[in-house]
Amino acid sequence: ICQPAMAEPLPFNFTVRTNQEREIGNVYGYSTLAFLLGKPIKRDLSAGMLFADIRVHVENSGGIGFNAGGGYRWVDFDGRLGDWHRNRILGLHAGYDGRQYHCRNGMICDRDNFYWVNLGFENLGEKWDFRVNGYLGVGRSDREYMLEAIRFTGNNLLVAPFYAEAMWGVDGEFGRKLKRVSAAIKRRINLDPKIYAAIGGYHFASRHGKDATGVRFRLQANLHTNVTVGLRASYDSRFGGLVLGQVAFAIGIPPRSTRSAPDHGPSMAIRRLTEFRQRQELVVVGEGLSNRERILTDARGNPVPFVHVKNTSAAGGDGTFERP
Repeated sequence: ICQPAMAEPLPFNFTVRTNQEREIGNVYGYSTLAFLLGKPIKRDLSAGMLFADIRVHVENSGGIGFNAGGGYRWVDFDGRLGDWHRNRILGLHAGYDGRQYHCRNGMICDRDNFYWVNLGFENLGEKWDFRVNGYLGVGRSDREYMLEAIRFTGNNLLVAPFYAEAMWGVDGEFGRKLKRVSAAIKRRINLDPKIYAAIGGYHFASRHGKDATGVRFRLQANLHTNVTVGLRASYDSRFGGLVLGQVAFAIGIPPRSTRSAPDHGPSMAIRRLTEFRQRQELVVVGEGLSNRERILTDARGNPVPFVHVKNTSAAGGDGTFERP
């Protein structure tokens, strides 16, 4: 009697992670549930794998964020792009992100929603990786709130609004496994942390204030098959110096393939197919007093006139701020 072949389970990665301290975009700590589900196009993975990547974030402030995306990854098993590229992964991905934002001053804005679309490219290997991502706000990407008086000019008052906005931009990084450092630690404490380091840069543009152009460093260590700790440090022209610590617990099933010989180059690449995309998870939001100054107007759009009077002024004044 022939038994029907058992369907192989789809590869997946489920992760619970806490991210504490600060990150760009006025992030003051958050927690994450992340799920990645893969669908190999062929059983031997020669045609690559499609995947969906869904994440939900809860900020310490109470705001909710999400990432809904997916993409395609292909392993160059045979070095079609050159011998240097053998067993490397090429990946393309896209997604839609949302963030429920709480201004630092809750009286100015509270629970406004901002949205992004994102595109990304990655090239992953046994020793080094390269990634680049782009982010673009969609929908109403900025909000203006109460007005602040700036200064008088002539018979008018210049004002500017407080604002919050989804900043658009790009980021990228080069990463490398620090095998010698990992080996040195293993000899001393009998623990193989598989340390990984990455350095890169980013630029996020603002319509109301300063842009954020900076550098970012990322360090990651696998303390156990299921436990990872990490550190992200950044410095830029707007948010300054920031540090974010991470602890994650993950479970999952890697893809299976006839090429999956233990400790073999293809096997290492195959295991990485269910890694989560490295990208800016929460929409980068800037807030503050806008640099878009304008004349104070009434409900009909007419300038509100101000006549300036100063008893000690010389004769011949015209009532302007400059000549009261």
